[in-house]
Amino acid sequence: MNWTEAEALYISDAETSYGSLASKYGVAKSTILRHANKHDWRIKRKEHTVKLIKKTIEERDNDREVVDRRQVDALRATQAVLVRNIYEINKRSQSDGKIYASELYTLSRAMFMAMKQERDILGLPNVPKAHQAIEDLHGDVKTLKTMKFSDVKDAYIEKRRKKLKELRAAESKRIGHKYRSSSQT
Repeated sequence: MNWTEAEALYISDAETSYGSLASKYGVAKSTILRHANKHDWRIKRKEHTVKLIKKTIEERDNDREVVDRRQVDALRATQAVLVRNIYEINKRSQSDGKIYASELYTLSRAMFMAMKQERDILGLPNVPKAHQAIEDLHGDVKTLKTMKFSDVKDAYIEKRRKKLKELRAAESKRIGHKYRSSSQT
């Protein structure tokens, strides 16, 4: 009887039993059992199974990393194209004075989705403020269509000044005194 062959078969094939080995080699099951116990076949089978499981998991994780990396690269390339298009629309707006609100919104929305997908793949939390900013832009599309580029720029500056004033007031309240503007000093 070839014990090395029988041991290898038992260890590598989870379906192989002591009884099937006894039938295959024409010996008593008790003979196979005694030899298997003496040489720790069950322990070796468990170790072999654990190695196979680890290898399978490792291969799956490696495949996942490759797919994730490829998707992230594609999303970053998409983001670069979107940024380039947004820049071109901005240049066009400055040169002809028109607002391309629908195009900007569509590109901004696509950019947000690409960034969200990238963050999902990388396991990073998503930024709800970015989503809100895009929704705000969508709400202003009708208003933007009627404005010239210089008006939008002035409105943006005014909005930022108002926000800064609100933040200063809140900070003053928090620390208990008022900020002095540069004109008061």
